[in-house]
Amino acid sequence: MKKKLKKTKLKSKKEFDDLRKIRHLTIKSAAATLTGKKREKIAASEARYQHAFEAEQSCKRDIEQMTNELGVLANNQDQLERQANHMRETRTQLNSLLDNIFSVSDSGFPLEPQLKAELQNYISQQIGATRDLGRFKDTDHNLTHAKRDINKVLRLLDTAMSYVPFDLFGGNLMDAHQAACLEGAKKQTYEVQRRLNVARQILPEIPHPGLLDVVTQNLLLNMQLNLNYVDVAWKAKAQHTYALLVTCQKNIETSLRWVRHYLHYTEGALQRLEVAIESTQNALEIERRRIVDGILAGQPVDGLAGFGISGSPSSPQEQGPQVQIDDQPPPMYESPPDANINNSATIPSIPSNVHLPPPSPTSTLENINSPALTSTTSLSTNNSPSQQLRPPSQPPAPYTPPSPTTSSSTPPDTTHNNSYNPFR
Repeated sequence: MKKKLKKTKLKSKKEFDDLRKIRHLTIKSAAATLTGKKREKIAASEARYQHAFEAEQSCKRDIEQMTNELGVLANNQDQLERQANHMRETRTQLNSLLDNIFSVSDSGFPLEPQLKAELQNYISQQIGATRDLGRFKDTDHNLTHAKRDINKVLRLLDTAMSYVPFDLFGGNLMDAHQAACLEGAKKQTYEVQRRLNVARQILPEIPHPGLLDVVTQNLLLNMQLNLNYVDVAWKAKAQHTYALLVTCQKNIETSLRWVRHYLHYTEGALQRLEVAIESTQNALEIERRRIVDGILAGQPVDGLAGFGISGSPSSPQEQGPQVQIDDQPPPMYESPPDANINNSATIPSIPSNVHLPPPSPTSTLENINSPALTSTTSLSTNNSPSQQLRPPSQPPAPYTPPSPTTSSSTPPDTTHNNSYNPFR
């Protein structure tokens, strides 16, 4: 409306200027006088100006009316917000009063303490599931980056082993480009281990954490890399490191599947816990109000009415439902078992003199938007109990890393086209 008002003002001003020019001694007025059409042009200009002026005034009236209506709506909104705040405060006071009244359990009303215990159980499960969900996301983030960095190390090792320099008269055992690739592979390997260490610290329950290690048996890290002294067995050590990294990459993939399974299970459990907490709170509030209303009305309150039982049991056989009222429902969320309690595997250390790239923060927003987790973040709460995810009963079988003396995996032979050198 403000844009429309501005447009009508400009049009009204333009029509007024045209009318003033046609009435007074101007070139336009003189031309109209000579042609004998001055009166007609004045009348037409007055009509256009009158129409523009009326449109401007109508727009101003509409804006004023809308401003008044907006003020009324704002006042109503403030009043409704005050009423809502008052209702929330009253409800909080009522809940606090009910908590004080039922702070001590009464054996005559067995349903109320049972509902209270169930609610507290659900809330504690929700707190644990929320905490574990953040740990799973951070662990997934670090393991995903470690797997990506291992691919970089494998490419550097493959380039160093398959590179053949153009040297017609022979040369050193290692080219400068090969030494640079191996040095970059060493630094990137330490970055991989840093990611794995962070994942093991965030989630100690991860199965077989000792196999998430790329530095303990890595022969490349202890190899001296310079052009003055070259280890004649550098290529064999690089091949062993390649096989070690391939094995560790498979172990990371196995750990990622375990973490994402628990991530999917935890997200579904949080949705089910939210529904259970809401329904239990409503049932507890209804039961407490029923008891309080009956006592205030001076009428006898049946403590077993919430179980669908009227009257008091007359025989021990009729006390079956009352005997089992303290049973808690099965948990909706169970934390992963810590299978590494007796495992004394230490976290590999990283030398302090290694210059690693600046670490990226373990943000959970990247995990939500990453394509790897897109398929694991859409769990429906309408699934049947048989279709709901359960935590894995046993951890996945790991891959054993190769020993330093044998190499179980060798890199592919991707020698460049300049590999044929008859002078070497």
